[in-house]
Amino acid sequence: MESLSSNRSLPWDFVEQNPEGFNGQPWDMKGLSFNRSLSWDFVERNLQGLNGESWDVETLSDNPCLSWDFVKKNPQGFNGQPWNMENLSSNPSLSWDFVERNPHGLNDHKWIMFGLSSNPSLPWSLVEGNPKGLNGESWDVWGLSRNPSLSWDFVEKNPQGFNDQPWKMKSLSCNPSLSWDLVERHPEGFDGETWFMEGLSSNPSLTWMFIVSHPDGLNGVEWNNETISSIPYQGSIPGRNVKRAFSVN
Repeated sequence: MESLSSNRSLPWDFVEQNPEGFNGQPWDMKGLSFNRSLSWDFVERNLQGLNGESWDVETLSDNPCLSWDFVKKNPQGFNGQPWNMENLSSNPSLSWDFVERNPHGLNDHKWIMFGLSSNPSLPWSLVEGNPKGLNGESWDVWGLSRNPSLSWDFVEKNPQGFNDQPWKMKSLSCNPSLSWDLVERHPEGFDGETWFMEGLSSNPSLTWMFIVSHPDGLNGVEWNNETISSIPYQGSIPGRNVKRAFSVN
């Protein structure tokens, strides 16, 4: 029942009409708690869970359907289960106003800075407004380096890194929001660390124009032809010119 319970197409009115389960099998509460189509209204109508089984609060902590008003009213968790701070911190629907009002975390448990730093919904204004981090905990530069919301202007102005932590070049190279103009201006990388060519080669935002402009790769390291071949063609360069640049038949 785990697969059925976590299926996005699961009709919740059917679940509500059959709280004991289906075909003699109980619902898998972890699967229901994970289900990305779960409505928080459904949770609140059935706070104790279903058929004697409680919601999995650790898994709910990661679900984008989570109501932050509910979290605010129940900072200790519910049904005897605490919120999972790692999952709350990385939840893409996280309310950043809530974080700013509660920089210390919840119920004596701190936010997990890697989770906040890598959260794709992180507003960069929060980082710039709190450059030292939150509650004595610094931002995690590894998490920031891989975050699509990263400000590339900020990276360029701070090539040595942030808070005495160098940028993680592997993560920057793989970041799907990577600015190729930035790479063009800094082909050598940052602070003595070069770009990770494997990551650049597989980056979904890589344009063929950039490849053709640098047919030999960067810093003496070649492109990975195998990963490049999976990138959809972008730009006005004829495909045959791209292939000729790599001597691919």
